[in-house]
Amino acid sequence: MFQHLDLDADELLSLQELYDLEHDQSEKCIKPFLDACDTDRDIFVSPREWCHCFEKTDRPCAAVKRRISPEQLGVYIPDCDDEGYYRSTQCHTSVGICWCVDKHGVEVANSRTRGKPSCGKTTLTYKYIMEVANSCTRGKPSC
Repeated sequence: MFQHLDLDADELLSLQELYDLEHDQSEKCIKPFLDACDTDRDIFVSPREWCHCFEKTDRPCAAVKRRISPEQLGVYIPDCDDEGYYRSTQCHTSVGICWCVDKHGVEVANSRTRGKPSCGKTTLTYKYIMEVANSCTRGKPSC
């Protein structure tokens, strides 16, 4: 990706080279993220800064779990695998409800049940794919 953005092949991403990415309407949160990548504040992003910036990002499940305070009682705590992604079965133990998700935490439609659902055999149907696609266009993230 770095080489693709580095149009003049100078091994630095300038403000001009990052402009299209920073102003992509479907990526509302990218500008603050990229601004934080320029650690030496020289208005260029080097390959070292680029890689370091992406290395420090949490995986989806780990990021959510990290924000939960241990003092919060009765709150849903996601079940993460060793790499920080969601396990296929998620449960809110205080209410006894479980459901199936993909590794990014996107819930499989109609999978909520009391007790454990059988998530291992869940397949991506056209209906499910369309529900996920529609849910992504409904809400715009704010930063």
